[in-house]
Amino acid sequence: MNSANDATITQTQQQLYIRYTQIIQQSKDEMMIVYLTSAEAQMHQYDKQFNDELKRMWQEQRSVRINQKLTKAMLILIEHHYNNISERV
Repeated sequence: MNSANDATITQTQQQLYIRYTQIIQQSKDEMMIVYLTSAEAQMHQYDKQFNDELKRMWQEQRSVRINQKLTKAMLILIEHHYNNISERV
């Protein structure tokens, strides 16, 4: 009788362990989805902010006096940097 109980307990423990590992994996998967969703939202927010600032900079460059404008070399560097960022995303 005792060995039958031991077998039942062992089987129950094994079933609980399998269910436990399934729950852990499901939780990890769900947390990864939350993390990725959050990272994508943040990326879009920063991309929009960057584009708004870039647009503002170009508008300012058109309206400031010649001696206050960025040099052509600086504008080219900014554009190259922007292109590098865009390619990574």
